[in-house]
Amino acid sequence: MISVLGVLSFAGCAKKQDEKKTETSSEASTQVFAMDTYMNLKAYGKNAQKAVDDAKSEIERLDQLWSAVDKNSEIYQLNQKKKMKISDETLELIEFAKKKSKESNDAFDISIYPIVELWGFPTQKYRVPSDREIQKLLKNVNSQKIKINKKTNVVTLEKNMKIDLGGIAKGYTSQRIAKIYKKDGVKSGVISLGGNVQAIGTKTDGSRWKVGVQSPDDTESMIGAYEAADEAVITSGAYERYFEKDGKTYHHIIDPATGKPSEKDLKSVTIISKNGTLSDTLSTTLFVMGKDKAISYWKEHSKEFNMILVDENNKVYISQGIKDHFSSDSDFTVIKNKTLTDRKREGKIKMKIIDQLKKVNLIQFVPAIFVISLVGNSVFGYTAPKSEKSKNNSENQVEAATTQAKKKTKKANAEDIDLSKIKDGTYEGQANGYRGLVKVSVTVKDHKITAIKVLSNSDDAAFFNRASAGVIKNILAKQSLKVDVVSGATYSSNGIIKAVKNALTGEEDKSSAKAGGSSAKSAGSVGTADESGTYKDGTFVGTAAGYHGTVKVSVTIKKNKIKSIKILENHDDAAYFNRAKGILLPLMVKKQSTNVDAVSGATFSSNGIIKAVRNALSKAAVNKSSSDSSSTSTTKDTTKKDTTEKVSGTYKDGVYEGTGTGFRGKITVSVRIKKSKIVEIKLVKNEKDDAAYFERAWSEVPFSIIAVQSANTDKVDAVSGATYSSKGIMEAVRDALKKALAKKDTETTVETNNTNNSTNDNNTNTDNSSEDNTTIVPTTPTDQTYTGSAVCEPDEDGDFDAYDLTLEVVVSSDGKVKGIQNIKWSDKSMQSWYKDAEKR
Repeated sequence: MISVLGVLSFAGCAKKQDEKKTETSSEASTQVFAMDTYMNLKAYGKNAQKAVDDAKSEIERLDQLWSAVDKNSEIYQLNQKKKMKISDETLELIEFAKKKSKESNDAFDISIYPIVELWGFPTQKYRVPSDREIQKLLKNVNSQKIKINKKTNVVTLEKNMKIDLGGIAKGYTSQRIAKIYKKDGVKSGVISLGGNVQAIGTKTDGSRWKVGVQSPDDTESMIGAYEAADEAVITSGAYERYFEKDGKTYHHIIDPATGKPSEKDLKSVTIISKNGTLSDTLSTTLFVMGKDKAISYWKEHSKEFNMILVDENNKVYISQGIKDHFSSDSDFTVIKNKTLTDRKREGKIKMKIIDQLKKVNLIQFVPAIFVISLVGNSVFGYTAPKSEKSKNNSENQVEAATTQAKKKTKKANAEDIDLSKIKDGTYEGQANGYRGLVKVSVTVKDHKITAIKVLSNSDDAAFFNRASAGVIKNILAKQSLKVDVVSGATYSSNGIIKAVKNALTGEEDKSSAKAGGSSAKSAGSVGTADESGTYKDGTFVGTAAGYHGTVKVSVTIKKNKIKSIKILENHDDAAYFNRAKGILLPLMVKKQSTNVDAVSGATFSSNGIIKAVRNALSKAAVNKSSSDSSSTSTTKDTTKKDTTEKVSGTYKDGVYEGTGTGFRGKITVSVRIKKSKIVEIKLVKNEKDDAAYFERAWSEVPFSIIAVQSANTDKVDAVSGATYSSKGIMEAVRDALKKALAKKDTETTVETNNTNNSTNDNNTNTDNSSEDNTTIVPTTPTDQTYTGSAVCEPDEDGDFDAYDLTLEVVVSSDGKVKGIQNIKWSDKSMQSWYKDAEKR
């Protein structure tokens, strides 16, 4: 189960992404990686530090018990042996899971694990299994067949059965920690276990803890906030762990009835209760049930828990019990519980129907108890409650940290098409998404769109997958391109819709990709590294390209094991880099491997960290034998020397174009220099190289060049499988850099002769250079010259830094503009951009 909640008052505590402790006289906190997630603990009071230390020890102990993949864990051993004595904690969890499985008609089942393995979620080697494979394993899914002997603590599994407590363990753990806090005398604290939030008491000032409930469509916004006190607040949704295959998204919450990802009408379920184990279990259970059954279930068990539901149409429903403590900037519906009058009315309806059945002599053939249950199922069916807006809107505003309310739904920027004019067949089309081209195939049969497959895209996976799942489903359902874009993934959504339109009509997308520069391609994959060798003890430094520059790490090896990884340098945006660092560093140390997945939403930073660690490990690797070394040396001696021209030196600010030779034709790029640094590489034209190979090279090579500030082949590696395209890109950049090289004699002239006789090269970094950017306009005595200035600021793309612009406008006596002259700007790197604009 994946939970996506944040404690707003606790968000500022995670200053360090590696494990740390802080302490004042009455406050203590720690962070620990366990159960495949990052956990934050905070406590207030006299014994706060003891409570946090005790809680950390308990987390580590329970983690060793319940891992389904750790060979030393209790659950792994039970799955292998099928019968064994287990701990009290594990017995308690299995017993609770069996009870909830029976109570929910098997919507929750811990014996689903073999099918979860079949889909590849535990190993992240994803696949879509056949129906035959699923049905073969599905017959073993039945937690009611687990035998428990309470006297001996012995549990017995069926022959082909395996269990996993992942959907319940974190909630149980948070509940255990709450007890530890209280035992140590702590009355105020908060626990965030990978997003599962357990509030201990209230804040020290007596106010409730404010917990933000994340939007399932937009990881940067929230649907609202709940004020918690001595409660567990846990969310389950399909939007965090998933993979995409042939244009369809498959998430990790498997329906025990089908063996496939649940396809009910809910996007997320948040459960609030005093019992963490219950909250964790029901968040998954009700998600699998679907909205109607979830609401009916709550009405029967409303004293045990409350809930927040988000359905497939992004409508928010909250149970009556929490309406006084839930606030949102968006509308929500309050689900009301059954009143005494409702229950009496339902009883009268039951008896009335039974009386009617008796009159027609049908009742004699059906046991009364069955009729009553049948009537109950029809009478108790959910009827959508009336919408109830939050009463005091000013009072229900979420705190400053939650002002990012759920975004309003936007319509796509595409006009509809007439399918009656489209012949049967499969058509391919493309359009611009956020970072580059989105390519799709569209199948039409009997004038209906029957399938849409994404062939390729360059957008960030987290955003594109959300967009494709929602947009494609809606196009197929409505048989129309007039569908809503997915909130938080607008550009990817429009890219898909326009690509479908291009496939069916041939109409080209005239817009450009939203994200410019060398980031106009996806981050790509770092692949899998061979880690079969041994390492020398010591600390080794490694570097690689991140999103905005070099990532430098140090890796400490002791007894052939990675003991620690530290970040020495990075230039990426803190929000993205810290997210990647906080998950990857402890994960690589725990797994003793760099073969880990990039963090969704921070792919470039993730790849930079992983590659930097691999670079450090390559320096720590022990050579297999002296013969190997000599063999390698011989190979190097007989290899042809690299005669590729190298370019280095001091570069003049500006934008320069260069051309290189790829596999099938010319590659042209533009390179932007600012403060003598390579800051941006854009693709101007790829003449003939195959898109698949070229995009693989383009997704890495420009970033590497910017990171090492060189396009020389001894500094930048070609991308495996796309060598010619890689070298073509490097050659094109070198060609551009040659044009940017500052001539030594020009530099000397500028330094020694500080006069207006300096070179007239518009890319020279002198104060006078900008005066030659436009021709002086001829004037008459009656003409007037006006001077204007403005601050030029970038839009959200951030294509340039803010700079000051001044110019003169010459106006004739009859009020007509004769010309513009003396354009000056504070950022000299913008000069050639203005030159290009002036030509146009």
